[in-house]
Amino acid sequence: MLHTTPPTESDHIGTVRTCGGILLVLGLALSVGALIVESGEPTWQVLSVFGLITLTGLGLRIEAAVRRRAAR
Repeated sequence: MLHTTPPTESDHIGTVRTCGGILLVLGLALSVGALIVESGEPTWQVLSVFGLITLTGLGLRIEAAVRRRAAR
């Protein structure tokens, strides 16, 4: 049986920060891609979904920063 140490709070903060960064970049890339593919006029529903992905990533990054600051 393998013995591992339980994850620490800093591991969770790093995971949240990484997921936030990925979502932030993904949302921005999808938005730019939609603007390029749709000749600059994608539907508002498409851009709003990609905007929500971007805002979710931003929110996760902010949450990780707040948690890291509170942990100090």
